[in-house]
Amino acid sequence: METDSIEHSIPAELLVIAITGLIPWFVIAVNWRIVWRNYTKGETGSLIPIIGGLSGAFVIWNLPTTSTVRWFWWIPLVIDCGSIPLLLTTVLFWTRKILDRWRE
Repeated sequence: METDSIEHSIPAELLVIAITGLIPWFVIAVNWRIVWRNYTKGETGSLIPIIGGLSGAFVIWNLPTTSTVRWFWWIPLVIDCGSIPLLLTTVLFWTRKILDRWRE
């Protein structure tokens, strides 16, 4: 008499997605930690620009789910202070600097 054995294993694809999905959130957390320590303690540090946001967007875009989840690919780019917020701050800084020189 044979018994059916049920394996309780995680599919390899899901494991890869879980591991690669954690890397962007780790980078985003490190970026926010640097910003927080700079704001509260005046410590300086270097952000890891764009990597957290882009890798997070890539992971969300490539999730093996319905296409509605893919519409949220932009969220890591907005949440990561080293991506869109840093780029906007840089553009505003240089725009103001150029306008101040132009007004002189």
